[in-house]
Amino acid sequence: MREKIKETAAHLYALKGYNATSMREIAKEVGVTKASLYYYYNSKEELFFDIVKDSFDHLIQISQQLADSDRPVWSVLSQWVDKIISFSKVKKDSWMIINNFSSGNMKDRIFEEFNSFWKVSFDCLSKILKKGIDEGMIRKDIDIPMLTGAVFGILHGCCAVIYHENIKIDENQMKAMILGILEGGIVSHETFK
Repeated sequence: MREKIKETAAHLYALKGYNATSMREIAKEVGVTKASLYYYYNSKEELFFDIVKDSFDHLIQISQQLADSDRPVWSVLSQWVDKIISFSKVKKDSWMIINNFSSGNMKDRIFEEFNSFWKVSFDCLSKILKKGIDEGMIRKDIDIPMLTGAVFGILHGCCAVIYHENIKIDENQMKAMILGILEGGIVSHETFK
């Protein structure tokens, strides 16, 4: 039941926004009474953060697994892009919630959640990119933190715009486009020698 509640609430939060979605509306969509909903969640804020935490935990797990991989960097980056695109498609509502900050007294708590998530994800991606530099597959003249931020920006920006604007694009086409941008911009010139 908790999963059904989270899926329904995530859809409503993504569709209407956090502030415009009531617990009564969530209960109605789930098909339970408001009292039953409060059995599972004490507040709308608690429900919201459970959705956000689940999303972050899943993305962090992916990032950590890939950062620890022994495969070549382009294989790892390809899988990382694949996993993020897949997550953002399957969990579109959660993705939209993550990309749209709420206002009000949750702002500080959201910021804390985002900071911890981004720190772990940033460190994992930095580790992957450093490995690529060490392998001679990624240019070494770009600062790793700057490069990491740029790669995050490309991937998350593409997903956010495509899903926010409801642009129809094939996942494989999107993956090829993102990897093409990365390879064209950060691939080591030594690779072509």
